[in-house]
Order: sequence, then C-alpha cells, then structure tokens
Amino acid sequence: MQYLDKTHREIITSNFTDFVLEKPSGPAPTPQFKDYRKRVEDYLIENVNQGVIAKIHNLEPLSEQDLEELQTILWQTLGTKEEYEQVANGLDLGVFVRQIVGVDREVISQLFNEYLSQYNFNSLQQEFLHLIVNFVLENGDIEPQDLQEAPFDNYMNIFTDVEPLYNFVNRFHASISI
Repeated sequence: MQYLDKTHREIITSNFTDFVLEKPSGPAPTPQFKDYRKRVEDYLIENVNQGVIAKIHNLEPLSEQDLEELQTILWQTLGTKEEYEQVANGLDLGVFVRQIVGVDREVISQLFNEYLSQYNFNSLQQEFLHLIVNFVLENGDIEPQDLQEAPFDNYMNIFTDVEPLYNFVNRFHASISI
C-alpha cells in the first residue's frame, strides 16, 4: 500500500453477475493438512481402546459389521479407498490396522501361557512360538503358509504334531479375517 500513488487515483468500476451453479449437500469439506497415513495413525492410536480397533488390538474375532465399520473409518472418515490402497500396499484392513496399533501384550502373553499349559512344549518349541509372537508383533499377522518360509521353515521339524502349532498361528490370523 505504501507504494501506491496517492495523488493520482482512478476509479475502477466492475459490473458482473456472480452466481452459484450448484451447492453440494452435506458438510463443507475440511482441509486435510496431514497426509493419509498420518491421519490414520493418529486416529487409530487415539481410539485403540474403542470399537473395532480395540477388537483388533485384543485379538478378538471381527464380524461383518466390524469390517464395514473399519471400511467407513478408513475409506470415508479419514480418506478414500484409493488413498488406503496407496498406503496399505495390498494389506487387508485388519492387518493394516494391527500393524499400526499392535497387539495388547497382556492378551498375547495370556494366549501364549494358555498354549504352554495346554501342551507340553520343550524349550526349543517354546522358543519357536516366541518367534511367531514376535513376527505377529512386527507384521500384524501370520498365516499358516508363512510357516513354510523363512525364518520358520528350518524349524518345522521340531514338532512331531504340527496341529497345535497351526492352531496357535490360526488364533492370530482368524481374529482379523472374515
């Protein structure tokens, strides 16, 4: 303003009609200053003890309604399905969420102790089960076919009966698959 010529001022008149073509219904869009991943992480950590997120965190089985709630949260409330797919790298919804919120250590410890008391595992087998638990904590999930790959494939021969092992693995995976 200080550089405007104060002695010579022209009056400029404009005459145009401004009109709104269409007013969208619903709430006004709010600007998103965080990227999708950060919005999801913040929301999930903040709500780790509520609803479907708590179920995933506590290894509780999910229902169809839970899956729909999760889709609504991740694909509508926090962003779009396209944003989710870009960030999730093909992971299922439950696995993606569990990678962020993790598993409650008390729940996983309780599950581990149940298996130890139910079966008579030797120390090497117990160490193998610990390896599975750590894998789930890092990756959010484990499936039975993962036991055929590294780092598990070299240790499968320590079990004469693999059914308890697969039951242990299925306990993790079944809680987030429908």
